[in-house]
Amino acid sequence: MEVVFGLEVMRPEKPHRELKWEIPDQRLEEAQVSISRATEIKSSSALSFDDAMKKGIARAMKTLKNVRGAWIENQEVLLDEKGRISEYRVQMKITFILEE
Repeated sequence: MEVVFGLEVMRPEKPHRELKWEIPDQRLEEAQVSISRATEIKSSSALSFDDAMKKGIARAMKTLKNVRGAWIENQEVLLDEKGRISEYRVQMKITFILEE
């Protein structure tokens, strides 16, 4: 036992053993790897943010294959002269998997 900063501390007699990471017997050529890409789009709706998101995703799915997800980067509203919301807009990123 040893005293460190006024506290009794027990030190292990044997050092900790090192952890070893084992790599499975699998060649890199055999591993399946998917490459994804994200594209940014803006969409709008007179109804709601939800409707703007749905319209944007539907439009992206017409031209992009293997769409896997979307995330909203920004939201904004446009107001009319009386201060009422006239348009909902979303800026989103669509993620899709590239084909080989």
